[in-house]
Amino acid sequence: MFRLSDRFIQNCTLFPSNNALFINEKYYTYSELLQLTHIVILSLKNENITDEKIAIYCSDDVETYVAILAVTIYGACYLPVNSKNPVHYNAEILLNSDVKTILYAGQKEIPTQLKIHKSIAVNSSYEGSPIQPKNLERFLYQEYAYLLYTSGSTGKPKGVAIKNEQIESFFNFFNLKDQFYFTDKDRFIQVFELTFDVSVFSFFMPLNIGACCYVVPQNSMRFLEIIRMIKEHSITVSIFVPTLINHIEKYLEELHLPKLKYSFFIGDKLVHSLTSRWSSAIPNAEIINFYGPTEATVMCSYYRWELNKSENESENDIVPIGKLFPSLRFEIIDANDKIIPPYQLGELCLYGDQVIQNYFKSTNKDAFIQLENKQLYYKTGDLVHVNELGNLIFYSRKDRQIKINSHRIEINEIEAILRKKITNTFCVSTFKNLKQLDELILFIETDKLNNSEIEEIIAFLRNELPDFMIPKVIQPIQSLPLNSNQKIDYNQLNQFYFSNKSI
Repeated sequence: MFRLSDRFIQNCTLFPSNNALFINEKYYTYSELLQLTHIVILSLKNENITDEKIAIYCSDDVETYVAILAVTIYGACYLPVNSKNPVHYNAEILLNSDVKTILYAGQKEIPTQLKIHKSIAVNSSYEGSPIQPKNLERFLYQEYAYLLYTSGSTGKPKGVAIKNEQIESFFNFFNLKDQFYFTDKDRFIQVFELTFDVSVFSFFMPLNIGACCYVVPQNSMRFLEIIRMIKEHSITVSIFVPTLINHIEKYLEELHLPKLKYSFFIGDKLVHSLTSRWSSAIPNAEIINFYGPTEATVMCSYYRWELNKSENESENDIVPIGKLFPSLRFEIIDANDKIIPPYQLGELCLYGDQVIQNYFKSTNKDAFIQLENKQLYYKTGDLVHVNELGNLIFYSRKDRQIKINSHRIEINEIEAILRKKITNTFCVSTFKNLKQLDELILFIETDKLNNSEIEEIIAFLRNELPDFMIPKVIQPIQSLPLNSNQKIDYNQLNQFYFSNKSI
């Protein structure tokens, strides 16, 4: 049975002196990382841990990454718990998951509410004879590789359990030599919270090929820190959400990152006009836009960006999400859950080796549907269609589609027009008026807006859009709030608006 750490173990034999991990300004070779991992495995063995799932209290340290490796080698399913989340949220996750054991960095403390049946400290020092990779034992044979929790529409987190065979199918796509060319000399950057599934790629992919993973500290200046690390450490493979380009937009003309050979994007819509400017800073890199809900194992479609081709294919300045991985299939359905031709706009449904068929410990089937071909598909909630070149075009989230005065509005369209006028980072959101009807609000990152600036924006929009598509409120904001996955947090935006509005 495949497990996430199998190729890491092989590479400890092939490349023992290669750097495997760089974190907090310190390198760890494959040999050193293996020894640290073995100490944790022995702790689990000595404690006679036979749990199917083991939680990891994640923080910004090598111990957290060692714990993840140890759990996967041991043969259990790992559940990352973000130490920055509210305690009650983490407690609910641990309760729902039935986890009995939690690993944590030895220098940290776990809140009392999270001290479940057994907690085991992980330390970053070892003594004794080095372990040989061939002597590592596997103690459990669980079918699941990891368990993640995503936000749910009811306010309760939903568990997504990914099987070993599903993550194996995912990595098999990247091991195809006609798709990508990675070597043990590559340097990957890891920018994601470990509770976000893209971290599985940015941590384990380099370990699968004998390369090095560079972890970016989770601090307030992380966008600039990401760029600094790419430049100073000659990163060759980057993956981050498109939000990053928005936040470094004013520095794009000054950047020159010639060592980067792959620039991957995922997690949000990729704006073509900004991507073209980013491409000038990375002259030797291939840009690829990935798409994938957590329920489809990290990523499930890809689109190779090219300046002229992509300009013609982009709609509302949004780059396509491309074609599915070979082991996956899709259908597009209408509002009545009926399959429609792919060139028509509808909800994307996914089926295949990487796609789960239900949430963990859930009988709620609302997100899963058996279509006319008798297969069970995951309903993504994303509205798409297929263009004449066979590429999927992302239009919007189904739940961000709104009606104003009986007119159906796609927020992407409004934002595409605004990019012609506004150079600051911005986004369009919605709020309920006194009659509980949706109205549009434009948030712009700036210290303040005077009346003449607001009037100028409104006058511009009146020349570009019908009245019902013009935001009723233009709100300055110091910085758009982001969630742990570095996407815009629309709930926080609404809270900010109502706490600051003066009408």
